Amino acid sequence: MAKKTTSCGGDLLSMYKTLLLDLPLAGAKWGVGRGGEKEVTEAVWRSYDAAVRVATTAIDNLYHAPLFSIVSGRFLHRLLQWQQFSNALAEAFFTGLWKTVGLPTAAEVQALHEEIRALKANPQLLGKRRGPLLEESIAAQVATMNLKAWQETLEALRDERPNGAATEAAGGES
Repeated sequence: MAKKTTSCGGDLLSMYKTLLLDLPLAGAKWGVGRGGEKEVTEAVWRSYDAAVRVATTAIDNLYHAPLFSIVSGRFLHRLLQWQQFSNALAEAFFTGLWKTVGLPTAAEVQALHEEIRALKANPQLLGKRRGPLLEESIAAQVATMNLKAWQETLEALRDERPNGAATEAAGGES
């Protein structure tokens, strides 16, 4: 561990030396005409390399610190718990809403569309059921349009809430 600290200190010293001495000196020489662009470029690269080594060493030391591991582990655990809680809450809310409104779920609509596609692909299966299937197809399309209309209505209501328009119309209750 002491070896890394010494290396980091040497890299830090090298970076400061390059930034504060070598780079201004190379720039001054280039400005006077005694040096070239190559010296300035080399000084900049030496400083960059030293800065990258310092940053790498600092990050390595951070990752090896037990406190960082403990804090990161607890944070990720709590984050995943919040995610599970919010998913369960959203599922419970929207399941109740869908049942209350009487809308078909996306899975039901998708299954109906798949069945209709399969029947259209094989006209011999239709036979006598052609009329009722056409009515079911129209009902599925209407349900899809109703679902989109409900979603748009919910979004519009959600947009009205924050500015207080919905609460004022309801008598000022929140």
